[in-house]
Amino acid sequence: MVLFPLFLKRFRRVVRMPLLKPAAASLSIVTYGVFSEYLLQRGNPQSGIHSLFTSLWWVMQTVTTVGYGDTPVVGLYARINGIFIMVAGIGSVGFLLANLGSNLIDNRLARKLGEARTKMKQHIIICNFNDQAAEIAHDILDEDIPVLILSQTKPRFEDPNVDYVNGTSLNARDLERSGISKCKTAVILADRRSEGEELSAVDAKTIVSISNIKKVNPNIYVIAELLSRDNEDAARNLGADEIIVRGNISSLLISNAVLNPGISKIYSELLSKDGKMRFEEVSVDDSFKGRTIREFHDHMEKMGKVLVALRRGDHMVIRPPLDSKLDYDFAILISQSDQ
Repeated sequence: MVLFPLFLKRFRRVVRMPLLKPAAASLSIVTYGVFSEYLLQRGNPQSGIHSLFTSLWWVMQTVTTVGYGDTPVVGLYARINGIFIMVAGIGSVGFLLANLGSNLIDNRLARKLGEARTKMKQHIIICNFNDQAAEIAHDILDEDIPVLILSQTKPRFEDPNVDYVNGTSLNARDLERSGISKCKTAVILADRRSEGEELSAVDAKTIVSISNIKKVNPNIYVIAELLSRDNEDAARNLGADEIIVRGNISSLLISNAVLNPGISKIYSELLSKDGKMRFEEVSVDDSFKGRTIREFHDHMEKMGKVLVALRRGDHMVIRPPLDSKLDYDFAILISQSDQ
């Protein structure tokens, strides 16, 4: 008995759905027509209706306006009833089809305008759209990973593997529509609307976004872009897994290029999607756990890959001692690009 009110509440919610009322009306007319015509025509040798199936066949011809004429209906009452089925059935089916078409158009328009809820799973969300976001999205799409852009600025490109939600990562409802609970990675780009906006204010929005995302999905991997190094600790404390300070990496590349000419070309080769070599992170197979790092290193070299670093959670060690035991979960490698 306790379940009945819950069922009734859910049923009322479903009844309010746009398509359910015309669908229920059409089904009711068809059901009424099948049984009423069968009862009125039963036992009449001149009638074409001799079973519930032939009655259904006649009703479906009638309400869909096909009218093959291979199933005659005879008798005054049966024909009067048939007139009612024609008027009510054609009207209800027409109303159902009109609602269906309207819903399809509305859903398509809502999706295009970013007002619909995404159906994506295991996707990557990019918060805040700009030229940088477009480049990131294109690079991710090359790996056949679905991408969703959450922004108040509509993306200037379309792709079947890209979804768009009009909103902001500062709003919990927008995050919900973006499928944040089923997402594996979120990239939060600095949302600077004007040159005059303070760096601390822009970073504050990024930090609040990190908090909102981690509240909904604590297991999501969050990559955040900051404009000031001063806010790095705050972002990390709220759960950011990786933090990129805008301008910091480019400054390091320039200074290294000055001191060590040619270094920037190596970075460009490894980080570019068009490069012949690339960085790759892979899970360490359980069969290597507890063995020496040298064994794993030699195994990777046989596969044509160079071991650069090992990672366990936030802890990373670059070029670890080869004779130590392997107790890390991920390996960062340099491998040949698929291109």
